[in-house]
Amino acid sequence: MANGFWCVAILGPLILLAPLALGGDPMAPPHFKGKGGNDEYSPKTEIKKVVKQRYILRQIVSRENDRSAVINGYIVNEGSFINNAYVRHIKENSVVLSVKGKLKEIILESKLPRIRH
Repeated sequence: MANGFWCVAILGPLILLAPLALGGDPMAPPHFKGKGGNDEYSPKTEIKKVVKQRYILRQIVSRENDRSAVINGYIVNEGSFINNAYVRHIKENSVVLSVKGKLKEIILESKLPRIRH
């Protein structure tokens, strides 16, 4: 009986600490390097590319009371949003957007003939 107590007393902590000695904490988050005293995350998970949003104006449709435009394949009106940009004003050949508080004007590449008046 006494031998069983000593086995548990000596081997118990060794069994509990074995995963730490063999390669890290099994409960650590993915990509965590916790070997020894070096506790840092892998750079794979921290890198994020900043993609600059591009707006392409394809068409502007004018009616009596309102105008609409096609930007990046979506139909927008004044006061609507497209990819975190607010459509402030639709002119005859351009659209004024508010992107992160800055005004940006996108222009039709070539002046198209007017079909309707």
